[in-house]
Amino acid sequence: MKLSMLAQTIFDAADTPAAVIRKDGMLLLVNDAFAGISGWRKSLLEEKRKLASFVSPGEVETILAMKTSLSAKSGKRKQAGADITFCDRSGCASCFETTAYALPATTARLLILRLKPPETAEASDANRQQFRQFIDKNDAAILLFDPANCRVVDANLAASRLFGHSRETLIERGLGLFSEPNEFDNLKQLICTVPPSERSYVMTYYRADGSKSILRFHAHGITMNDGNLIYCSFRDIGDEIRLKEEMRFRQAQLIHANKMGALGMLVSSVAHEISNPNNFIMHNIQILTGAWKDALPIMREYYQEHGDYYLGGIPLSEFEEVIPRLAYGIHDGSERIRLIVENLREFVRSDRSRFDDSIDLPAVVASAVALMQSEIARHTSAFEVACAENTPFVRGSAQKLEQVVINLVMNSLQSLSHRGQRVCIAVFCDADREQVVLSVSDEGTGMTEQVKTHILEPFYSTKLERGGTGLGLYITHAIIREHKGSVVFTSEPGVGTTVTVRLPAARRKADYDDDGEPLAADIAG
Repeated sequence: MKLSMLAQTIFDAADTPAAVIRKDGMLLLVNDAFAGISGWRKSLLEEKRKLASFVSPGEVETILAMKTSLSAKSGKRKQAGADITFCDRSGCASCFETTAYALPATTARLLILRLKPPETAEASDANRQQFRQFIDKNDAAILLFDPANCRVVDANLAASRLFGHSRETLIERGLGLFSEPNEFDNLKQLICTVPPSERSYVMTYYRADGSKSILRFHAHGITMNDGNLIYCSFRDIGDEIRLKEEMRFRQAQLIHANKMGALGMLVSSVAHEISNPNNFIMHNIQILTGAWKDALPIMREYYQEHGDYYLGGIPLSEFEEVIPRLAYGIHDGSERIRLIVENLREFVRSDRSRFDDSIDLPAVVASAVALMQSEIARHTSAFEVACAENTPFVRGSAQKLEQVVINLVMNSLQSLSHRGQRVCIAVFCDADREQVVLSVSDEGTGMTEQVKTHILEPFYSTKLERGGTGLGLYITHAIIREHKGSVVFTSEPGVGTTVTVRLPAARRKADYDDDGEPLAADIAG
C-alpha cells in the first residue's frame, strides 16, 4: 500500500504507535513508534510480520471482528476500541488502548490501529490514592473481593471499625473471620457469583469482641486496573431489627391492653349483675334456714299426734335430713358464685402490683384453675395439678403470672381431641439452679417444627379461624422475660406438648411470715 509523501511523513512522525493491517491480519504499514514498541526493524515488520506475532490469537480475533463489523457499514467513518495486550520481541507484555478505524474508500478494507500506552505508574498510583481516600471517607464498611477465590483484597476504615479487626487482618483472614461457619460456603457463593446488577443480602456476623449481630450487605461488580472485583458495602442492622421487634411488642401490648380493658368492662358489668341476685340468695337462705329451725319442733309435734305426713312429696321423717342438705347446697353454691365473681374482678383489675412482690406460685395456679373450672370440665376428664410442698416464692406480679397459667392451660385444653386426653400442671423447685419450675403438659395434637419456629411471634396462630389472635403465647413469653425467666416448648405431633417455665426462686416459704414478708436470707445467700 502506497501513501503520498505528505501522508507518509505525518504517519511516521506521529508519537502514537500506528499500523495498517490487511483483513487477514498481515501488517502493511507501520510507523517508527510502532516499530519502537515491537523491538523489530520497521522494514522487517512491513515485509512479513503478522499481527499475531505481537497479539494473542484471541485478541487478534477481537481486532479483526472490530474491522469486520465496521467494514460492513457504509457512510460516515466509524471507530471501535478495546484494551489489547502487545508483546515485544523479547516477550515483555504491555497493555494498550487500541482504536480501530474503518477506511470505507479502500477496497481492501484496511484498518489503522493506533496504539496508546496505558496510564503512567504515577497516574496509576494517584488513582489508587484517590480511590483509597474515597472508600476510607465512606461511612459504610466496604470490602473488595476477588471473584476468582472470594479473597478479600481491600478494606476501608469503616470495615475495621465495624468488624473490630485491622485492614491487614481482614485481608489476611477474609470472610471466615467474621461469618457464621455454617453460612460461609453460601456467602462465598453469593459474593463470587454476584450478577452485574446490585443485590442485597442479610447475614449474621461476629465482632472481634465475640459479640454477634446482623448485617445487610450490597454487592456488585466493578472494574479496576487490577481487573474485575466485587464491591461489598456492609451495614449493621441489629439495632434496627431489635427496634422493629420492640415496636411489634408494644403494638401487641396495646392490642392486648385494649382487649383486656374491654373484657374488664364486660366482666365488671356481668359480675355486678350476678352479685346482686346472688346476694339475695345468700341472705334469703339464711332466713329460710332460721325459719326451718323454728318450724321443725312444731312439725315434729304434729308428727307425733297425727303420724307421718308428706311435704313436697317427701315424708317428714326424710324431710328432716333433706332440708338441711338442700339449704347447705344452696349456701355453698352461692358462696362459690361469690368467689368466682371475685376472681373475675381480680383478674381484670388493673395490675398495680410491683414486680418485686412475693408470689406463691402454687397459689397462683390454684386461682387460675378455679377460674377455668368450666373450660377444664368441658375439654378433659383427666386434669391433674401437682404442686410440691414448701415451694420457694418467686418475685413478680401475681396477676401477670396467673395470666401466664391461664394462657398455657387454655392452649393445652384446645389442643385435645377428646376428653380422655390428659392435661397436667406441675410446680416444683429446682434447687441446683435456684429456680421454681412451672410445667404444663398435655396429650394433644402437638406441634410441627415449622409451627414451633413461629409460636412466639405476635399475631401467629393456628386457630385464627376459631377466633385466635396469635397474642397469647407472645404475651406469655413477654411476661416471663419481665420476670427474668425462660420458657421452653417440647412437642411432638400426635404425642403432645410440654411447656416448661423457669423463674428465679426468691426464698423458701419457711422464710416468710403469713403476710409474705421475708424473715430470712435468700436461697442464694
